[in-house]
Formats: sequence, structure tokens, C-alpha cells
Amino acid sequence: MGSCSSRGDFALCEPKGATLNKPVSIEAGVWAAPRQGITGNWTMVCTRGTSAASKSGTFKGRTTVHVFFKFPFTHPDSCTEAVLAELNGSGRIHIWVTGKRVAP
Repeated sequence: MGSCSSRGDFALCEPKGATLNKPVSIEAGVWAAPRQGITGNWTMVCTRGTSAASKSGTFKGRTTVHVFFKFPFTHPDSCTEAVLAELNGSGRIHIWVTGKRVAP
């Protein structure tokens, strides 16, 4: 769904948000070199019929970190995500976002 890379002291990265139709799951992975602590947050806006709702959260850990987004309601028609993570020190950071959707 998207990815980004950055480097430097307290480098941060935010992949461009993407929309997934009929999602079953959406997750982000955060990798850093050297391996170190990261902090971040995520937000997701989903629609179902004429309704829309959002959900957000924070995360932290030592890389590699996997974050599983929680849908604001079951069986959404579509969801758009945003995620941001920052290194706790100096180095390189890479974030990728993937999703699965209902099989046709």
C-alpha cells in the first residue's frame, strides 16, 4: 500500500496514505539500522455504506516492529490509513504498509 525511507538523527518517516477497498487486514512494518527503539502513531478512516468512522493508536518498540491496525467497525467497504514512525536515535528507518482484502 505504501512505503518510505529516511535517515539521520531521530529520522522520521510517513508513507503516503493509501486506500484499500474491502479490507480484511492492514498492517505496517518498521525497520531500522542499527536496530533501535522507535515510536509512532497510526490513523485509519473507514467507510461502510454511508457511514464513516476513524480509529487511531500509538506504538513503540525495538525494531523490527509490526503494527496491526484495528478497524473502527467490522467489514468496512474501504479504509484509508496513515502511519508515522521516528527513530529514538540515529540511523536509517524504513516503513512499509500492506493490506489484505476480501477475495473477489
